[in-house]
Amino acid sequence: MLSKNGMLLKCSPHTVVRLRGCRARYSSRTKSIVEAIVEQLTTLQGAEVTLRLEIDAEVASGLDRSKVRTLLENANTLNFIDKVVK
Repeated sequence: MLSKNGMLLKCSPHTVVRLRGCRARYSSRTKSIVEAIVEQLTTLQGAEVTLRLEIDAEVASGLDRSKVRTLLENANTLNFIDKVVK
């Protein structure tokens, strides 16, 4: 962003996107987001970029213990900060 006198202004971009749809689209949409946004920011000298992934899911039929255990183990392996299955 430029000021009136042409000098660069400090700014902190913050963006949010909600991905919904079929499983196959998640991967391609995530890749597009990384290429279009994250890579643009990480190429800037001195930029500190944090990418946060939050997953909300509703399973009407519920989850059995085995699936809950698998989800929590995978989240732990992938270094998720918050790991909650209600």
